[in-house]
Amino acid sequence: MAVTSIEARCRHCGRDVHLSEVRDLRTGQCPRCGRLLAPDWTDKLLHDATRADAALQHLVAALRALRRTPGHLSLRPHSVLRNLVEEVGWDDDLAAEPELLADELPELRRLHARWEGLARTDRGAPAPAGAGPGPAPRQGRFRRLVATLFPGHREAGFPRASSPSAPPTGAAVGPRPQGPGDRDRQLEAA
Repeated sequence: MAVTSIEARCRHCGRDVHLSEVRDLRTGQCPRCGRLLAPDWTDKLLHDATRADAALQHLVAALRALRRTPGHLSLRPHSVLRNLVEEVGWDDDLAAEPELLADELPELRRLHARWEGLARTDRGAPAPAGAGPGPAPRQGRFRRLVATLFPGHREAGFPRASSPSAPPTGAAVGPRPQGPGDRDRQLEAA
C-alpha cells in the first residue's frame, strides 16, 4: 500500500484536502473552495506541506526497513503514534476543536477494530488465554494510546455496541477472560 499524502481540512469550507493537492496548486488556496489557507503565509505553507509529506515518506520507509531487518528487534507502533500526537501538538488541537475530535474518534475506532481483529485466530475465534500475545496486551496498549491522545476521555476511541464502526460480534473489546494462572500474576503484581 502506498503512503498517501497527509490530509488536512479547510476551516472555511470544512472539506478535506490532501497536502499534495495544496502543493500542486502552488497558490496556497483550498482546492475545494479557493480560499487562501494561510493568508500572508503562502510560501511557508507550501514549503512546510512539502516537508511534511516528504518526512512522512521517509519515516514510513525507515520503519518498514527496520521491521524487515532480521534479528530480535520489534518496533512499538504506539511510541511512533504518541510522538506524533504529542510533539506535533495534536492533543491540544483536539481539545480546542471539538468538531475535529468528533471526526477523528471514528477513524481511531475503525483502526482499533482492525487492530483488535489481529488478535484473532481461525476465522474470528478469539485467541485462547495464554496462547501468546492476545487481545489483552494489545488492548492495554491501545487504551494507553487513547489516554495519551485524549486525556480525560475515559473510553474515547472504543466502539459502542450500537455504533456502525463497532467490531463484529464476538470481538475482544472487553477484559480478557481469567485463566488459571492469571490470579497468581495479579497477586504478584499487587
